[in-house]
Parts: sequence; structure tokens; C-alpha cells
Amino acid sequence: MEEDGHIFIDNNKEKKISMVKHYKKIGIVFSIISIIVLIVGFFYQFEVGYSDYKRIKLVGGEGFYPDGYRVFHTEKEFLQSATYLYHGKDITKVMKLDFSKYSYVVVQGAKVKRMYYSIKSTLFDDKSPDWAKARRFWELCLFIEYQDPDGYMYVYQINKNSRLRGFGGD
Repeated sequence: MEEDGHIFIDNNKEKKISMVKHYKKIGIVFSIISIIVLIVGFFYQFEVGYSDYKRIKLVGGEGFYPDGYRVFHTEKEFLQSATYLYHGKDITKVMKLDFSKYSYVVVQGAKVKRMYYSIKSTLFDDKSPDWAKARRFWELCLFIEYQDPDGYMYVYQINKNSRLRGFGGD
């Protein structure tokens, strides 16, 4: 543009180009950070806090079943599977269970050292048969590391999380 022999440059056009480049840089940085957060979240092992609740002598003698643990979220499912735990007696009379706030994990043969879950482990390390894998039901597979076997069955109390489960297929 010329006016009285002077050339004027349209600064608005340059500002717009500069702003577009700036927003592209912000978008790229945001995308990279998002990808990193997703990758870390995929592999991260979320610790599950637990408290010892009850130790029970195994009915049939000793046995350690590292994959034979169950996660119970309701009293009904606990009673259907757990009456044998206390020599066939009504276990709810011995243990006061609060399924409104807690879920319970029953482990056979050894104390728990650590409980955790991760998206990666749920997708790739679930030992359940294909038809019973946790990912098919949008659930998370709980993984347990144990201390040395000792011949007892343990019931642990964890915060309520109805998406957690053990290996399925039984």
C-alpha cells in the first residue's frame, strides 16, 4: 500500500501468522504431554491399600493357590462362595462385613505383601480364560504379591471398588 510515497505494511496479517504459529506450538506441546500422561497411566501400577481382617486355618489342610483369590463386592456373592471358609458355618456371624464401604479379598495359603492393578496388566497379564478376561467386562484385574506360604486363608478389607476382580473362569 502506498500513500504519499510511503509504503505501509499490513501488520495485522503478520500478527495473524505469528499467532497461528504460536497456537500450533502450544497444540504440539499439549499433545506431547497428553501422550506422555496416557503412556504413564497405562503402565502405572496403582497400589490397593488393604487391612488384615481375618485369618482362618484352611479346612482341607495346607495349600497355596497364588491365583486362587477372589474379590467380593456384595454380601450375597461373599456368602455364595465363602461358607466353606469357616468350616461350613455362617461366616457373617464371625465376621462383621460392611459391603457399603468395603470390598473383601480372600487369599488362600499366604499373607499378602502387595496388591495392585494397572491397565497394562489387566490387558496383557490376566490369566483368566479368554471368555472370562476382566477387559471383556470393563473391569480391572487385581494382582497380588505374596509372603511365604503358611497354610492359612486370609480375608482382607479394601476400599470399595466394584471394578476390581481376581482371575475369572471358575
